[in-house]
Amino acid sequence: FEANFPEILKTVYCINVPGVFDFAYAIVKPFLNELTRQNVRVLGGNVESFGEHMREAIDPSELPACYGGTLVEADGDPACNTMLCQGGDVPERYFIRMPDTADMTSTTVSRGSTVQVEILVKKPGVKLCWDFASEDYDIAFGVLFKDEDHVGHHLHASQMKEKVPTSVVESHLRAQQGSMVCDKTGVYVVRFSNTYSWLRSKVLHYNIRLDEGESDKTDLPSAHSSPRKKQIISDV
Repeated sequence: FEANFPEILKTVYCINVPGVFDFAYAIVKPFLNELTRQNVRVLGGNVESFGEHMREAIDPSELPACYGGTLVEADGDPACNTMLCQGGDVPERYFIRMPDTADMTSTTVSRGSTVQVEILVKKPGVKLCWDFASEDYDIAFGVLFKDEDHVGHHLHASQMKEKVPTSVVESHLRAQQGSMVCDKTGVYVVRFSNTYSWLRSKVLHYNIRLDEGESDKTDLPSAHSSPRKKQIISDV
């Protein structure tokens, strides 16, 4: 790795580190490039001690007093909290929140397998809509198509036409929403794939529905409760 990528690290100062850090770093250090080792400075917790080293690289007037410099806030704060982010608790507005799954279908996608939801579309021009989220880990998502002659027959993904390319999405970090217009009649297969994971099963929550507009939407009930929806769990 280090032989193929340029060194961009100038200096890292590690201060106030716990004793276990010294032990862990001693194990890792022999595997680091010599230049990288020279750029990592593990210092103690005494400001007088580490401040001397930091002033060698940073002008004291630009270094907060709490780190051995002379920079302070207008109110005398040596940590310069309005200038530097000192860390702390993450505000709740940044928390990842799962959507309300009460009205969603929940299932587990086993490791190395898929969950396919088949939607029979009898009228072109309707919109296929989806919402889904996974817990803790990502999942692959895509939409495939097979004609009505194959209703009730399981086909491999390679035997169906791809409508939405399958790709891994971080649905554990953000709930996914999307839609597409069904341009022809037939069976649209919403596919959740976990074939790339041989270690973890994935908990999935989803809702899939057909929408042909407010005027006559009642003619096509939602796929969440419609008999046209069929879930298939497969190992391929």
